[in-house]
Amino acid sequence: MIKKIFSSIIMLILLLLVGCTTADNKLPDLKDDEKVDMTAEEKVEFLQTVVTSNDEVTNNFKLDTFLDLEFALTNEMSFTSEGMSMENNSTVTFDADFNMTNYIQVGTSNADTYVYSIFNKFEFNMLNDTYSSTSFGGEPVVVDMTTTIDASLTNTFFLARSDYAYYQLNGRYNMEVKQGNKVVDETSQTETYANLQQKIVDGQITQDMYLELMASILELQQSLMIDVNVEMTAEERAQMLDMVDTHVSIYSSGTIHTIQFLITADKVDELIDELFVAMTTDLQELGDQETLNNIKTSMKTAFKAFNFDFRIILEGELEGTKTLTKIEMMITGDFSGFTMSLDEEQSGGFPLLMKLTVKLNKLGFTLDFNADALTLPSDTELEGFELVEYPPFAGIMNGLM
Repeated sequence: MIKKIFSSIIMLILLLLVGCTTADNKLPDLKDDEKVDMTAEEKVEFLQTVVTSNDEVTNNFKLDTFLDLEFALTNEMSFTSEGMSMENNSTVTFDADFNMTNYIQVGTSNADTYVYSIFNKFEFNMLNDTYSSTSFGGEPVVVDMTTTIDASLTNTFFLARSDYAYYQLNGRYNMEVKQGNKVVDETSQTETYANLQQKIVDGQITQDMYLELMASILELQQSLMIDVNVEMTAEERAQMLDMVDTHVSIYSSGTIHTIQFLITADKVDELIDELFVAMTTDLQELGDQETLNNIKTSMKTAFKAFNFDFRIILEGELEGTKTLTKIEMMITGDFSGFTMSLDEEQSGGFPLLMKLTVKLNKLGFTLDFNADALTLPSDTELEGFELVEYPPFAGIMNGLM
């Protein structure tokens, strides 16, 4: 059962990469007076018996996703011996902030099926700065390269139908590559899009794509249906009951029921300990036990905050059959100030200093299995879109869709 829940979570995280949530980017508050008092055994029974797919065909799906992420990594490495010296310093930073609405209507064939994605907000900035110098007693060979990327989209959508895939773009894309202090014109580029409207044949919804979409929807719903007859050892069942008792809560309001799976920083601290125990042999390559303990302590110190909130929303009688209506997730975290310093012996000959900060201000989604229809661009509006072979911004769009 637990493996099925985690498999579903992984599948939904992958959905984020192809596809943002409530307008204020937070999950609805859960009320303490609506929390159902259940033992771990009763929660397990609830999970095993109530999650079912709708007998009727669900036609409309809405996936709202959002991300606000800050990342910074620096590496400093140096080595000097007789007749040779080496220095390598690098810095990578990026900030990503986007909010996106994806709507899927599934018809009886590809002809009445479409996918409509709206970029409510998209901002991306990246810096990759690398300096290296290598000398074998003579003049050093120096590589000094800096790449910056700045991209944003507003009032932008992607619509896939059985005839074409349509793009409307408003935004900018700027990439600057410098070697030393000189801009490399051959690889630097700047693009600005002002209400660019185009359509392409590649990307249209074919019948094969329609069948794949139907299979994916069915697989997602079935992955949330729990097998009552799952076999467990006594130890596995005890671990499962402890996990459910600690991290799973059930809230009920009328015929709406919410299953919440919540993990906080305390659990992360425990998982770090388990990781270092499980990987002792591999991690010993990084140094002696004291070095490993220092790395583990640095990791725990860097985890200043973490919250993983995953919810399944059902509709039906508390003790009767339920229908899956929504799935929601929100992750926030602060992993900042992590430092790993290895001397020549610990690093295999090259002293290394690494610093890492990751601030996940928000990452989440709401997947609505029976959403209200959105207003699409009319056929008259789409007729004016220019037919092209390849759309601009294709690399970025394909990375997000």
